[in-house]
Order: sequence, then C-alpha cells, then structure tokens
Amino acid sequence: MSLSSSSTTEDSSFVYLSLDSTSSFLPLADFQVSLDRRDLRSDYKTVKLLGEGSFGAVFLVELHKTGDQYVLKLIKYQKDADTGLLDVHPRVINLYRAFEAPGRGALYLLFELAHGGTLEEFVEERAGLLQETHIAHIMKEVLEGVEYFHECGIMHCDIKPANILLTNGGHIKIANFGIAIPVPSREYRSTRYGGSPGYMAPEVESSTEKGFNQAIDIYALGVLADWFCAVGLSDYKDTSPAVRAFVQLSTAKDPESRPTAKELLQHDFITQTTSDAANDLDRMLFGTVPSAS
Repeated sequence: MSLSSSSTTEDSSFVYLSLDSTSSFLPLADFQVSLDRRDLRSDYKTVKLLGEGSFGAVFLVELHKTGDQYVLKLIKYQKDADTGLLDVHPRVINLYRAFEAPGRGALYLLFELAHGGTLEEFVEERAGLLQETHIAHIMKEVLEGVEYFHECGIMHCDIKPANILLTNGGHIKIANFGIAIPVPSREYRSTRYGGSPGYMAPEVESSTEKGFNQAIDIYALGVLADWFCAVGLSDYKDTSPAVRAFVQLSTAKDPESRPTAKELLQHDFITQTTSDAANDLDRMLFGTVPSAS
C-alpha cells in the first residue's frame, strides 16, 4: 500500500499523507522531512525495544556512521490507522526522517531522543521533592504545545504524564500523537472513542451523539496538574488557591466552560514560574544530586 499526499488544511506547513481510504492521516512538515521510499533500517543499529502496542513498536536506535541515538517508531498500516502530528515546534517531539519498509506494510518514523525520559518517571522518582514553581513551569510548556497544535487544527486526545518527555535545559516535548484527531473547523465534533483512563473527559465516554472537541485536551491538562501536585509535592494539602482554581477550571464538566490553552497561559498558577524553575529541573535531571530548590 503506497502513500499519497494531499493538502487538506489551510495551514500550509502541513502535508497530509493518507494511509488508506479512511479519514485517517499522517501530517508531516513539508519544510522539515519528506517521505523516503527506501528501506533505511540498515543505516541504524537497534539498541533496545522501548515499547510496543497494537499499532506498532518503538525502538532506541543508533546511526552507524556517527553513533548518534534516536527513537525509531514503527507504524503498521491497517484499516483504522491512527494519526501522528510531526512538525517543528519547541514543545513537540522532533521528526527527522520518515521511510517506508517495502512489502512490510509499515512506515518508520525517526524521532529525536529526549534524554530526560517521561514526566511520569521523573515525578514518581522525585515524589515529594518538587515545588509548585517547578510544576507551573512544566505545565506552562505543556500548555504552549497544546495551544500550538490546537491552532493547527489537531486535538491530541491522550495528554498524560507518559506522553510528555523531558529534555536538556529543564524543558518538555509532547509526544505520541497516535490517536490524535484532525479538527477541520471550530464547529467540528468527533465521536471517536479513545484516550487513557483517568484522563478522558466525561464527554468522551458519555456523548457518542453530540461528540467532543479540543476541550478534551484541556480537561486532561487539569487532571495532569492535579496528579503532578499530588505526587510531586511534599504535602498535597499545601497546594495554593491558584492551583486549585486552575484544576477546577480545566476539569469543568461542561466543555464549553473550560478555558482555551491560550487563556490558561495567563492564569495566576502558570504566570508564577521563573527561569530558575527550569534550571532546577535541569539539575534534577542531569546533575549528580537531585535537588528540590
């Protein structure tokens, strides 16, 4: 099965590559990477398997020529193939190459390696050591990523700690757009079920007729912030009124009542962050001794 490109969005930074005759798509930045129809797996050595699921597998690989390490994601073609958002933005994991494996019904995507691991691992390993300013810093960067792909007409549908990666400098990148959904208009509503337990908005589980929109990502952000404080802070009861207000706004039952990512970036909880928080996180990730200050 071959890939065919078609322009289906007003944002010229995307080229949509149809995986099959369904509405599924794979957007690739036409200014960043083009699809290579050669099988390039021989250029890389597999270091280890990082994870696998129903739609493919993820490997840590090493380029033979330079020794540089990357993440290689295998996507299997199938009738309800899902989506992946791959574009240049500081808060989105970077795609370097995309190539087909002839005869295997698979697409290989080569991503940058985020050396800090997942947010889930980071917080659980430092339970009780974080401060609210650290949480505000990371939530601010997650919001920047969400604001970006919402403006591009995408809802992620699976915002959670395991899909947020940490990099040098105490920064984050959002990954795993495997169940993302294109949003062709502001009025668009999807009825496709998907997401992770605990992070799914109520309208995803209960509203198969009315559908849902990008507000489901805002709900997940509120759950993320609440989890972050519950695990990361030494005492959850000490969370500030600003944090509690942020969570309450983001997880409002009525999706129309939830703020946008752009609006949440101006929230008191988010604006308290400073550059010191990023430096602290960088030291925790890559320094010799984890520190909470």
